[in-house]
Amino acid sequence: MEGGLGRAVCLLTGASRGFGRTLAPLLASLLSPGSVLVLSARNDEALRQLEAELGAERSGLRVVRVPADLGAEAGLQQLLGALRELPRPKGLQRLLLINNAGPLDTDMQQLARETSVDPDMRKGLQELKAKGKLVDCKVSAQKLLSLLEKDEFKSGAHVDFYDK
Repeated sequence: MEGGLGRAVCLLTGASRGFGRTLAPLLASLLSPGSVLVLSARNDEALRQLEAELGAERSGLRVVRVPADLGAEAGLQQLLGALRELPRPKGLQRLLLINNAGPLDTDMQQLARETSVDPDMRKGLQELKAKGKLVDCKVSAQKLLSLLEKDEFKSGAHVDFYDK
């Protein structure tokens, strides 16, 4: 498969910051020309910046920006509508859904552990950091991309950072 992951349609949620923002350019570099990378998050301006960056770096990659709050039905419907409108790329080799969630060491996690008004919540978040239980975004992204390139996982399976 050319381009590491070949020709794909990939949906990346939470793409405007943290893990998603870190993963997007790494993922884009592994997609073959003719691929489509759909970026979704609530922050449209951050998505616009990422879209411009990726478009400048990767010719032949179609980047689609879908600002949506996936915690609300309307946002989910907006994303689904955008996905339904996508033409199927010729020679499609895979479909990827990367839905972001998990205890990563991001700017959002740092803000929560420093400013949370709930002392128990703040203490718990600080302990995660102090005990080294937060995963660096770039390390996590590289592990995910390595797993995708090896193509040894069952389609639709939950993938955990700590799985072998």
